[in-house]
Order: sequence, then structure tokens, then C-alpha cells
Amino acid sequence: MNALTLTAAPRPTLDEPIPTLAGTPGLTLLRSNTAGRLATTATAAERADLIEAARVIYASLTPARPEEVAVHIEALALHFPTLRRTDAEHRVANRHWVEDLAGWPADLIGEACRQWRNSAKDRFPTPGQLKAQVQAIFDHRRLIGKRADDFLRVAGEGAQGAPRDGRDD
Repeated sequence: MNALTLTAAPRPTLDEPIPTLAGTPGLTLLRSNTAGRLATTATAAERADLIEAARVIYASLTPARPEEVAVHIEALALHFPTLRRTDAEHRVANRHWVEDLAGWPADLIGEACRQWRNSAKDRFPTPGQLKAQVQAIFDHRRLIGKRADDFLRVAGEGAQGAPRDGRDD
């Protein structure tokens, strides 16, 4: 091995939309119980696991910063022929990508880019095509976030609340 060896982070999938939580007690409890049941039967240790899981879930829903979107899109563009653009046109295009991917977590944008690169598609995607690559994963992640919200609300753990992305879909 050399100094340039990279270790790949676990990728989000439909089965494990938040890979850092895979198999953890908090996620297992959220998936297998209702909020009401958890609020009344969880031990102190389980409550701590659930609260930690909620923290990780909320972090996984945090929208990418504009510079994170730009890095992913510019890296994806390296794999496809592009039109020659002026600097002003390049800035406008980047601004549109940032606007169109607002509300999407950086790791899901990165995963969508990875999937697109590894597909048979030979053209640069539109924002909608890129989002479609990981829409089901994002929806599953938000569902788990809702379950965490429900538990915290019923358990009286305060208004932790997942970050809201302002989207209605």
C-alpha cells in the first residue's frame, strides 16, 4: 500500500440509508417499535441510544453547503464532454445546480454522482435526473427522521427536530 490509498466510506443504500447507523441499537429500536411503545418501555440505556440515533439521523438530513454541491458537480463534469463556457456562464450554471440541489445532503449528492458515472449514460445529467438516482434513499432517510421525531415528541425529549429542507415532496 502506498500513501495514496483511499478507504471508501460506506455508501447509502435503500436498505441502509444512513450507513453509519447500520446495526446500531438506536436504529434497530426505531425500526422495530412505535414511538409510543418506545417512550413507555425503553430503558435509560435504550433512550440514550435512541437520542444518539436521532442526532445522527438529523445530521444525515443536513443540506449540503453550496461549495459541497459545486465540488460534486464539478467532479462529475470531468467525466463528460462539456461545452466551452465563459467564466460568467460557468458561475450561472453552478448557481443553478446549487439552487436545484438545495435541501439535499452532500453524501446523497455524491452517491448520485457515483451512480451516474457508473451507469451506461454518456451525457451529463440534469439536476432532476441526478436526484432521481437517490430519491428513494432520501425518502427512506426522511421517514427514519420522522420516526425519531415522533419518539422524541412522545417521550418528552424536547423539540430536537430534523433539519427541514423546505421541500414539500
